[in-house]
Amino acid sequence: MELTSQQNQKAVQRVLSVLNRFDLMGLEPGRPGGVPDDEYLPEASALVQVLAMNGAIDVDQLRHTWLEWLSDDLSGQPSDVLDDLVGALIKEFRIAIVE
Repeated sequence: MELTSQQNQKAVQRVLSVLNRFDLMGLEPGRPGGVPDDEYLPEASALVQVLAMNGAIDVDQLRHTWLEWLSDDLSGQPSDVLDDLVGALIKEFRIAIVE
C-alpha cells in the first residue's frame, strides 16, 4: 500500500503513541526523568513501513524490527503484551490511513 505523505505522518505519530504507551524498554518517554517523547520515532517509522507493505504486522515482524533497531528480540516480554501491542499498532495504523 502506498501512503501519502500525510497518511505516513499520521501513521508514524499514532504508532509512536502506541510505542510510548507500551514502553517495552522502560525508557519513560515524555515523562519527567525519562527520554524525549520521540525516542521511539525510528522504530515507529520502521513499523509503519512494515504495516504499509503488509496491511498488518505480526509478533515476528515486530520482533525483527525491534531487534534491528534496538538489538532486543523482545524475548523477555510476555506474549500477551506483544499480542496486545501488535493489535494496537494495527488499529492505530488503520485509523491513520482513513483520517
